[in-house]
Amino acid sequence: MKTEPRVISISRRTDIPALHTGWLAERIAAGWVAYANPFTRRPIFVSLAPEAVRALVFWTRNPHPLLRLLPDIDARYGRCHELHLTITGMDRRIESHGPSVAAAIAGATALAHRYGPDYVRWRFDPVIVSPHTPPDEVLARFGRLCPQMAGLTRICTISFLDAYRGAIGHLTQAGIIVDPAYLSGADDLASQAHLLAQMRDIAAAHGISVQTCTEDALGARVPGVRRGRCIDPDRIAALAPGPPLADSPSREGCGCAASVDIGTYDSCAHGCLYCYATRSPALGKANATTYRREGFPLDHLTPEGSTP
Repeated sequence: MKTEPRVISISRRTDIPALHTGWLAERIAAGWVAYANPFTRRPIFVSLAPEAVRALVFWTRNPHPLLRLLPDIDARYGRCHELHLTITGMDRRIESHGPSVAAAIAGATALAHRYGPDYVRWRFDPVIVSPHTPPDEVLARFGRLCPQMAGLTRICTISFLDAYRGAIGHLTQAGIIVDPAYLSGADDLASQAHLLAQMRDIAAAHGISVQTCTEDALGARVPGVRRGRCIDPDRIAALAPGPPLADSPSREGCGCAASVDIGTYDSCAHGCLYCYATRSPALGKANATTYRREGFPLDHLTPEGSTP
């Protein structure tokens, strides 16, 4: 029975475009990729054949390695892809090994020139408020970034830090004590709404609209801020017309449509203390090095019925 082509998310689990583009090129050439079910650890095989792929959604902090692969992706899949680009401008105490703001914006510029400003979907998330990063500092950073992103994107996704135990622990160990009033899902959203409204106004002055990610109650309190859908069915339909996509939220408040996320957790070397997909910066760095040298853990397998 023929299945409908799927949206492939690359990736919420690790920064494939920045760190594992060579591996991605190999998997595209092979025509499939495998990842482990996070609960059972059994391999799940995903076809990357053109007829099995409706669209590609990339997530990264550094698009420069991906730029070299995009001509081949265009030739194989058409221009049915878009990219979420995280740029927060936080200091090295929190984001230790990511690209500089200048490098990230240079990447956004190259992408916007190639595909237009709708291609790059800027992410200023998570918002972290602490004595080290008070609201005025957050606004100042955002205010410096918006004019640089003007004309390169039309939308900015904003969310406040989720209280994942690992993320809070890593930040606390570094002396970053997060203000609980600014954690996602806080009981009183007044402080977050006030900050978000200011960010909305700054972004609007530069032709950028703001949307939330898994922050429905907060977004509803701030006029002009819409509910975000990172895997956006309307956007996918514009890129690749086809049957409506089913909703498939990854957690409470998520508005994403159905996609399949490839990649492996604990394999990002950026060292962001707030990361939910890496148990520790040291582990992420070590695994990223190993996987770049040896491949990801399931690459030696083949789908049923195929030959090596």
